[in-house]
Amino acid sequence: MGKELGHRSISGDLSGLYRVKFDVAGQRPQRFRLVYRQLDDTTRELVAIGRRDEHAIYRLAASRLSP
Repeated sequence: MGKELGHRSISGDLSGLYRVKFDVAGQRPQRFRLVYRQLDDTTRELVAIGRRDEHAIYRLAASRLSP
């Protein structure tokens, strides 16, 4: 499981979503994020994946979930 995101002042409400950081080995800080939600015990839904740059990936995830 990744880190639960919750409400963020910059990108909005990401409650129920989780993030995983990743990058090539040795790269610090890690530049990429995978944002997902847990649908049930065995299924995760990928909401967004990409660079963190200026929280853009979190804003993209929030926009995909808004009605």
